[in-house]
Amino acid sequence: MRAYPQPLGRVDIKHIDQLAQSVLNENVAPGSQRSVIGDEPTQNVLREVLFEHGEQRWDAEFIFDEWQQIVLGQSLATRQDYFKARRAGRGRALNRPERAAIWKLLEQFTLRLNSMSRETWAQAAERAARYEYERARKIQARAERKQDIGGGDLIHLDGNSSGMRYLRHRYQHIVVDEAQDLSPAHWKMLRSMAAPGPDDLFIAGDTHQRIYVRQVTLSTVGINIRGRASKLTLSYRTTQEILDQAAKVVGDTTYDDLDDGTDTLNGYHSLLRGPVPELVACTDWNDEITQLAETLKAWRAEIIRPAEDGAVRDPSGTMAVCVADSDMAGRVAADLEIKHGITTATLT
Repeated sequence: MRAYPQPLGRVDIKHIDQLAQSVLNENVAPGSQRSVIGDEPTQNVLREVLFEHGEQRWDAEFIFDEWQQIVLGQSLATRQDYFKARRAGRGRALNRPERAAIWKLLEQFTLRLNSMSRETWAQAAERAARYEYERARKIQARAERKQDIGGGDLIHLDGNSSGMRYLRHRYQHIVVDEAQDLSPAHWKMLRSMAAPGPDDLFIAGDTHQRIYVRQVTLSTVGINIRGRASKLTLSYRTTQEILDQAAKVVGDTTYDDLDDGTDTLNGYHSLLRGPVPELVACTDWNDEITQLAETLKAWRAEIIRPAEDGAVRDPSGTMAVCVADSDMAGRVAADLEIKHGITTATLT
């Protein structure tokens, strides 16, 4: 009887940036790797370039977003590509001379990064995508050559080259989560990593939850989902009452469906029921913290109070306060402790 490895032993679980980095590590000679830097250090380099060129029409944040969202986001390789690129959602129109000026600045900026042997995660994804595309191209060429000779062995062609490593695709199947936040370069890399066919890619995404301005049409990167996608309208993570309130906040806003179509919250529902969320109007920050503190104290008294049968909902009185980001978490925690004597623990 043939022994098969355990399924989990054949599963590779990686963050998309880690996957791109592993591709680069395989293909870049030791000592020539570039260090990956974050957004803030990258913008500092861009500020230097703008200062040296006396550029005052645009600030570093605008140029950086233009580079990330438009140039890298759409995989634009030439100035002519940039001239023709769509810039929906950028909030500021650019004429042709302005695009030419920005492209020149970005050329100087990327040259500066190259001279420092640095790159961003977006650039790393672009390079990794090129390596994987080349791998897929060699696999296809080899398959066509094998077909031309009637299916014979090609070992004689592989023995004196690096072709052996390109005999097969990196993965048989790929599962993608949080698909809405991947860039075109990520998609091109993933598309090249698995041979096109049944069950090659399984994609889960929700563009309502997108955290980056990366609107990708999957058909343009070789991934066909039209007629093969399913919309999951039943929520298991929230109540119908919360979902109704969220729909009122979002309103009739439309979102892309990852393939040039649109989607709304119409038709989404939940089987879970709960209290209707209470919206509290506050005059300023101090008023908001005061009302929050009063609510927390009232709720704590409620959940630690024994019921008629003696049962206590939560003897520790632990509750959670959810905020938008880590900076606000620190501010709320400090004000609750200093101004209202409520002990907190900030969860990262």
